[in-house]
Amino acid sequence: MMPVNMSVIGAGYWGKKVIREIMDVSRTTGRVNLCSIVDNSPSMLEQCRKEFGPLDYRLSYQGLLSDSATSAVHICSPNGTHFEVASRFLRSKKHVLVEKPLALRSREADELVRLAETNRKVLAVGHVHRFNNGVKELKRVIDSGLL
Repeated sequence: MMPVNMSVIGAGYWGKKVIREIMDVSRTTGRVNLCSIVDNSPSMLEQCRKEFGPLDYRLSYQGLLSDSATSAVHICSPNGTHFEVASRFLRSKKHVLVEKPLALRSREADELVRLAETNRKVLAVGHVHRFNNGVKELKRVIDSGLL
């Protein structure tokens, strides 16, 4: 199976967590390859460069729209940008994983679903509870044998 070539859009607090996870999955399974990290802050990209090493760092995602090496994007940018960024990548025939919320308006969410269906691409919303304190406590209780 060919690895999924993925780029991360947004390298803030959550974006960095996502980047670490992608790199870990890449090392352990080889099923995903981190292609690019995009953030509109040069200082944020410099922090990433120091932490993650040599990768393709970009201030803008526009060049990735026509980049045949990138097959999917994980959008970790501010909520108000999700619709614009996701719709542009779906129109460019890329798979899209977007952090919640999918969009700020239901009509925008409907449009993203339509674009994914039309272009036969995966559109998914991240509803990760791995770092949720309630879920962590539940795991602790289960692991302790109380449940």
